[in-house]
Amino acid sequence: MVSFNKDLSQRIRKNNPEIIQITGGSWVSSAEEFVLNNTNIDYVITGEAEDIIVELVQSLLNGIIPNVQGLFYKKDDQLSSIVPEKQTGRGYMYVPRKNLGEVPKPAYHLLDMDYYSLKTTPEKFMWFNGILPELTKIGEHKKEIKVASVISGRGCFGKCDFCGAAETVRRNSTPEYVVDNIVYLKDKFGINTFYFNESLTFSSRLWVRNLCKELLKRNLNIYWAAISRGDFKYDDVLLDLLKQSGCIAINIGFESGSNDMLKNMNKEVTAERYWEIYKDFTSHNILVFGQYVTNMPGETLETLGETADFLEQTKMLFSFGAAKPYADSKLFDWAKER
Repeated sequence: MVSFNKDLSQRIRKNNPEIIQITGGSWVSSAEEFVLNNTNIDYVITGEAEDIIVELVQSLLNGIIPNVQGLFYKKDDQLSSIVPEKQTGRGYMYVPRKNLGEVPKPAYHLLDMDYYSLKTTPEKFMWFNGILPELTKIGEHKKEIKVASVISGRGCFGKCDFCGAAETVRRNSTPEYVVDNIVYLKDKFGINTFYFNESLTFSSRLWVRNLCKELLKRNLNIYWAAISRGDFKYDDVLLDLLKQSGCIAINIGFESGSNDMLKNMNKEVTAERYWEIYKDFTSHNILVFGQYVTNMPGETLETLGETADFLEQTKMLFSFGAAKPYADSKLFDWAKER
């Protein structure tokens, strides 16, 4: 992410040196000085920027640097900042809105949604692997689908040591707001399969139940996949609701199949619980995709072997990533001390 944005900012400065460059998002929050020192970016906004960006742009057009909280910039080669009064989690993640219902619908009409969506078929798209036998029986495994991403809220209350977003405030949009966006994308652009591309979707049993009920009430006939946690409490009633509302896959950060490593990562869950989750979802033909992380402190060939055994036994689809000490993570603190 850093190398891409560094290259992009250099190209912009070379070809259009008069353009003011502003950036934000999770990749810069808590790494503001590093970004300003190592790219051609002029201003960094930490945290949510819907309100801040309007005031900033209007002021800069008038030659003024506004007093907006969460703004970082260089002045006379020195870092200047307006530190937010409010924080979430461990960093300066200024939160100007507590009610996500006030956030307008994304301006999808300004995007080429054919570019920002994927046309494929269930037999070619891995999220359908769990339900594929059902679709094959009724001849819909080759039916064209159109896939796009949505989000259900912001933040994550997890305490995972390797995550820079750990212990940030989790705020959900209302199920009605989320489904309104889904309906718009379906009616306007023909999207019929949705992936919740975010840190966390399943944060509250009540919220998940209400989302499923809202989807069923609208009779949308869509498919969707979401992000959950290994310590989320599922039961047959909730699993049935997920299935009925079109959920085809769940993406969970299992991280390891070793209880020792899960404890080291502060995951507050066990591999035995992971087994239960896997069996519960697959019994409803909902795909379980596991994400795993390696190279955490305490990792050994033995703990890696436990993870390999877990994957071999479950046969789940998975991905691996190497742990990196993201700014504001506990892993960053651990690395810095050494």
